Amino acid sequence: MNDGRAGIARVVAPILLAALTVAVFSKLQYYGPESTLRRFHAAALQGDVATMDATTVQGAGSSDVQKLAQYVRYLAQSGYAPQPLSMDRRPGLARCDVAYVDPMIRGVLDHIFWRLVLYGHTWKIDATQTLASS
Repeated sequence: MNDGRAGIARVVAPILLAALTVAVFSKLQYYGPESTLRRFHAAALQGDVATMDATTVQGAGSSDVQKLAQYVRYLAQSGYAPQPLSMDRRPGLARCDVAYVDPMIRGVLDHIFWRLVLYGHTWKIDATQTLASS
């Protein structure tokens, strides 16, 4: 009788662990600096002012945010896709090197060194610092 329960436990435990891992990572895709960058890129392409406002320190009305959004749109319209290369995280700060690559020729047009700041539990892009470092 105990062998049956042990056999079930050996099968069920890894399944539960896998399900928990998938659930945690699917939830975490909406957190962190990578998520903020992904959301900003999507907002720039869609003209979503509310999300650009929520993902930046300066806010959507800032000329620096508008410059970054315009450049992201230009890159996308030219066929270049963002490809994160590295992430340097420090307490409260992050720097992400993103290459913009043409998938057809695998050529890199540009790199942007995105600067992000942690406000409470929310990562935000510092557009002014991003423009100054790129």
